[in-house]
Amino acid sequence: MPTRKTSARRKATHATRTTPRHVWLAALGLVAVARREAPTALGSAVIRADRLRQNAIALARDVRDIARGVAITAQETVSARIASRRPARKPARKPRKAPGTFAGRRSAAGRRQASVRIARKGRG
Repeated sequence: MPTRKTSARRKATHATRTTPRHVWLAALGLVAVARREAPTALGSAVIRADRLRQNAIALARDVRDIARGVAITAQETVSARIASRRPARKPARKPRKAPGTFAGRRSAAGRRQASVRIARKGRG
């Protein structure tokens, strides 16, 4: 039996062109996939948005706490510097007594008798 010679198959020229029918079928496929995956994609988008919101809140809290710490540290530093620059206050002077009065002499009229003072000490 004689052997047949076969040549390499050639691609059809109509298969390499994109026609409006190909575009239409691709669009139908995309719509079908989108309808099937929409609930899942929507759920994951909501979860992602919630995570992003929580992360933003946590970041804002961290920034607030850091800012408070910086403010407290700055306040302590400034108050320490101000306190070190203030001159020490001198103790207030005792008022001067009028001339002619002596500290050693007291009037006996304003003083209680010893027996009354001792009796009151015991009462508490």
